[in-house]
Amino acid sequence: MRSIEKKKNSAAEAETFRPMCFRCLRPRIACLCSSLKPFASDPEIVILIHPRETKRAIGTARLAHLSISNSRLFRGDASAIDRDERIAAAIADRAKTSVVLFPGPESLDLDDPGADLGDLRKAPGGLRVFVIDGTWSEARKMAQRSRLLRDLPRIMFRPDRPSRYRIRKQPKEVCVSTIEAIHALFGRCAARGLGRLPEGHDRLLDVFDSMVDLQIICRDGGTDRPPELMKTAE
Repeated sequence: MRSIEKKKNSAAEAETFRPMCFRCLRPRIACLCSSLKPFASDPEIVILIHPRETKRAIGTARLAHLSISNSRLFRGDASAIDRDERIAAAIADRAKTSVVLFPGPESLDLDDPGADLGDLRKAPGGLRVFVIDGTWSEARKMAQRSRLLRDLPRIMFRPDRPSRYRIRKQPKEVCVSTIEAIHALFGRCAARGLGRLPEGHDRLLDVFDSMVDLQIICRDGGTDRPPELMKTAE
């Protein structure tokens, strides 16, 4: 009987197995790689993704990383971040000013015209922004518990529109996805003399919208992709 059950389980697993794209880490039918048109950014973006977030199919950190050619992505919780010599070396590199994108009373508000941003302009190489990817609770713990992140200045902005993340409920109206936050950050930095607006930065929202549309199709039991998204499955 156990042998029969094992065979049944193996058959069921085979039926539910979906070939994966090893670049975007999404099912091949929902692959978005052909929609990615990478561009270089200023400021430099370093994405710190919480381990639990890597297991969520609707996360946006990897799409943001693949869209920004000079970005870096690291996986780990607060303790892993503090043990990573690459992250420590990046922070120690004084050619750029390292900051954390995280809201709070001690954060410099890029939307505040009276905020003193002089210290952020001192480094000749501009800004290096660490962006934490995870739920609000996960991101807060990483920011508070990581020794490396705690010692960095923090910046923030105030979203001027609700998130387009229609497949994931946000805890607050001001919360946006990681890819949306990075897109908005580019505009704020360019406006405040902290970087340049990358050509093609709106592609971040294009690939984000494509991901959301595909997830809605899958959620609703659809098997056909809209014509404008068919090219991403090739």
